Order: sequence, then C-alpha cells, then structure tokens
Amino acid sequence: MQGKTVVITGATGGIGKVTAQALSQMGAKVLVLARDAARGKDAMKGLSSDCELYIGDLSSQEDLQRVCWDIHSKHEKIDVLINNAGAMFSDRLENPEGIEMTIALNHLSYYILSNLLLDLLIKAEHGRIINVSSQAHQMGYVDFTDFQYQDRRYNALRAYNDTKLMNVLFTYELARRLKGTQVTSNCLHPGMVKTDFGKNAGGVLGKLFKVFRPIMVTPEQGAKTGIYLASSPEVSEVSGKYFVNCMQSKSSVRSHDEGLAARLWYTSKELTGLG
Repeated sequence: MQGKTVVITGATGGIGKVTAQALSQMGAKVLVLARDAARGKDAMKGLSSDCELYIGDLSSQEDLQRVCWDIHSKHEKIDVLINNAGAMFSDRLENPEGIEMTIALNHLSYYILSNLLLDLLIKAEHGRIINVSSQAHQMGYVDFTDFQYQDRRYNALRAYNDTKLMNVLFTYELARRLKGTQVTSNCLHPGMVKTDFGKNAGGVLGKLFKVFRPIMVTPEQGAKTGIYLASSPEVSEVSGKYFVNCMQSKSSVRSHDEGLAARLWYTSKELTGLG
C-alpha cells in the first residue's frame, strides 16, 4: 500500500478504525471522513502523520459535496474508497435535505462519494470501491411505493436491512457501469461485530443485540475482509462480487435483480442529482 491513498468513512470506531490503522501501517495515506471532530482527532492518533482528517456529516449531501471538493483540491488520485459508515436509528429521522436518515447515511453516502470521487479513482492504476454491507441484506426489501418509510410504521431493523440490500444492489450496478475502466466495485459482510453499534437500542432490538453479543466477532476479525479487498493483488481486477471472510460468497437472489438495481440507481440520482 506504499504510495496509495485511501478514503474511508466510519473510521472513528469499530472495524473502520481498525481498517484505517492497518492500511496506514501498510504504508497508505488514509483520508478519514468523520462527523465528530473530537472522535476524528482521536482516531488520527493511531495513523501515520501524513494521514488526513475531513469533518462532515455523512448523511448531509451538502457536507459530502464540500468534503469531496476539499479532497479534489489536495489530491490528484485516490486508489481506494471504503464506504463503511452506517447506523441504525430507533426512530424515523430526516437529514438536512429531508431524506430519511437510514437511507441518507447507509446508502446515499455510498452513492454520493462513489460518484463524486470517481474521477480520482479512475486516475489510479487500479481504483477500488469497497462497500460494507451485511448478511442482513438477505432480509431486505426495497419498496419504491414507500421508499422513505413515510406511509408505514417505521421499523429500525427493517430500514437497516433494506439499506444493506441497497448496498449490494448498488455495488453490482456500479460494477456494471464501470466496465471498461480500471475501477472495481465490491461489497462485503464483515460478520456480526462486537462494537458500540446498537448498544443504545431499546425494546426488542436492544434485547437481540444483548443475546447475540457473546458470539460476535472482534473489530479486528471483522475488519479482515475490508483490508483484504483494499490491499490484496488477488482482487485487483475482481469486480461486482460479495465477499465474506475474504472469499467470494453468494448474496441473496433479490440482490441480483438488475431491474431493481437500475431503479435504485435512478431513484438515488433523483434524490441527489448525481450519477
């Protein structure tokens, strides 16, 4: 990874922080995108001195555009983009643009960063886009008649599962659109990782996290696949695949629906004006 530049979101904790540290130790210049300045500065302590911190709300389209503009002003190319940031919200919230928060953060931030930084990735010898999804995508369903959960009663777990399916659909559609370039697009399931994710959830959701916590993997174990996809020469030309434990794996039948993926792309374009 010597001489490589990596952009990563969600690196202030959990697998994102471990991934950033590992890639920095391998010689990469890591650009950390973080919402909280204090946590961002703390995360930078484990990285080499040439790494950079960018502050912005990853659910905000305005902030993402500003951050990408800043990156363009300082860098001629990017070798790896790791879309890792994600969250689950107990209640239905909206971002500054009025978009439901789970979709804004877990899906649209991936879509926006991949589109706005694509020109820099194309300038790399072998650009890589890595999207952190989840096995939860198998329970996801994209309902375009109520895309932002305005008509149905909001359910945090359902919204999370849906966005994880969106991550896989987006990865595959992006890979199809990138054919003919040297940029690859892959996604992964990191495992059930023991982090602060979901620790404040209440009700049934909170109970589920407590039940499964003893069998969850460590952030170090959960970060292995993302590190592999970012650095291994074995996957430099592999694109449009879903990985588990550093190996290609099968994603859900629904995730391979090209019509669904194309419609998600079109909807995302309408919501962002990009793509």
